[in-house]
Amino acid sequence: MTEDKIDIKSLNFTELQKLLEEMGEKKFRAKQLYEWIHKRLVLSFDEMTNLSKDMRKKLDEKQVSAVELTREYLKKIEDNAALGAFNTVCAERALEDAERADKKIAEGDAAPLTGIPLAIKDNICTRGVRTTCSSKILENYVPPYNATVIEK
Repeated sequence: MTEDKIDIKSLNFTELQKLLEEMGEKKFRAKQLYEWIHKRLVLSFDEMTNLSKDMRKKLDEKQVSAVELTREYLKKIEDNAALGAFNTVCAERALEDAERADKKIAEGDAAPLTGIPLAIKDNICTRGVRTTCSSKILENYVPPYNATVIEK
């Protein structure tokens, strides 16, 4: 299989790993892996802004609910678990928060990011949620408080 015939955007991470193992070319493997991560996971600031605006519009116009968006993102996380991008996933809490967001949206009391799924980096303390900083020494740390950025 040649480089120009691979549509890496259509593969999940596990499928990409298998494909690259079959190919066995380290140089090509590294390039494909970089491209997969960059094209599939890395967004520019403008792309993130436009995505947030698009989600906000769809939420406000009831084209999609916060619960539906959250389920979609949780599925993406699960489908790409082999990537190891998330140390802790709080699926139940995310869905509960999404339900509350849908109520706020219905009441017309939504802030700009209400209902839009959000990931918190693992070095920011979140009360009651395992926060490891990707460190073995902190692998079971559960902070009793939220970082200021979470409170804001």
